[in-house]
Amino acid sequence: MSTAKRRIGVAADDITGANDVGVMFSKNGYRVKVMSLSAKPASADFDETDVLVINTSCRLCSAQEARRLTLEAVSFLKQMRCRLLYIKTCSVFRGNIGAMFDAAQDALCQSATAVIAAYPANGRTTERGVHLLNGVPVANTHFANDPVTPLKYSNLAELIGVQSPRRCECFTYDMYGENEKKQLEALKQNAAYVIFDARDQQELRHAARLIADETLICGSSAVCEELPGVWGEADAALKYYPKHETGRGAVVLSGSLTPQTALQVQYLIKHGIYAERLLSDRLFSESSRLAETQRVFEACRAYTERGEAALVYTSPDRDGESAERRAAGLSDIDAGRCVSLAFRTLAEKFSREAGAERFVVAGGETSDAVSLGLGLREMRIYQEIEPGVPLMSAPGPRGEEYALVFKSGSFGSPEFLQHALDAVCGRDENS
Repeated sequence: MSTAKRRIGVAADDITGANDVGVMFSKNGYRVKVMSLSAKPASADFDETDVLVINTSCRLCSAQEARRLTLEAVSFLKQMRCRLLYIKTCSVFRGNIGAMFDAAQDALCQSATAVIAAYPANGRTTERGVHLLNGVPVANTHFANDPVTPLKYSNLAELIGVQSPRRCECFTYDMYGENEKKQLEALKQNAAYVIFDARDQQELRHAARLIADETLICGSSAVCEELPGVWGEADAALKYYPKHETGRGAVVLSGSLTPQTALQVQYLIKHGIYAERLLSDRLFSESSRLAETQRVFEACRAYTERGEAALVYTSPDRDGESAERRAAGLSDIDAGRCVSLAFRTLAEKFSREAGAERFVVAGGETSDAVSLGLGLREMRIYQEIEPGVPLMSAPGPRGEEYALVFKSGSFGSPEFLQHALDAVCGRDENS
């Protein structure tokens, strides 16, 4: 590595978002570690690490709890004298956006902060403060019907304002160019949050040049791909080559119900992977959940033990869910936690009982559950498979070396899960 790197700290609201922002730095040659706030990060975690990403797991918390967790993460990163603190949120701004941003400002005693939600490579753009997904206002997409964190607004100021009383202003796309710095300073005098338009990667790169000296930035991960070049710190992407000694196959665990993941699951099934559906209506009591996870595990283990891949997925079963959930009295969040607990159990079983060390996981909550099931304290970020999703390695508690891909439900092409399988099995032609 030829270029000295600055120390950077990130507080992310979920595990796939943590990996997403991590790969933006890794692809520029930074050594990136991701770990959970519950693992109690310490100064030693910056050893041989340029970027430490802390997953606060606060997207589904109450706003008050999200504020507390963000304060804890940012306070630690402040003590570590990071040159930049980044608050990473969902790229469509679901969750505790205002609470996280306010907590970071308060921890750093900062009065004006840049906010960039745009992620053009994944179809997220911002125009006059309105956030779009493939050209459609986000509140008019499937995210409006998210059962846990539905989007009601497309205007980013309104999304922040759900939890923050602080003033927002927009740096619109027509401000780029002559007098842009003067206009930015004027906005910062009047607002706590300056929201940047970016209709494409070129405008995102322009925004990066404008905010390169900021010590706190909030938003999605994409601008972090552009900042290293502005700083003059960009290097070749870091690479990881998974081991082959175990001879065990890979496991795909899909708990996401997004349209993107549904297409990815169907692609794998169409191309011949062994697949078992995890029946969600059997997961809402402990006894039936244990029986269902054991059924699925036993059906799949023979394939992974002889070096083949196996897929476990769940999908909506509204009639069954309604009857079972009514009996159990579960909210949407509680029902989701039951599904996540099943995937946590499956990950532990595949690792402990079948010796699996290669996992591809779809869905943020599912990925968090799997990391707990595998007993992970930290992960290293390496090459990008598709925009925002990296190949990772992680030491296990019993000396394992896991090759991992954790993806957000809403990311990836229809072929993504196959690409991820190739990567964890060392078949990535771009490695």
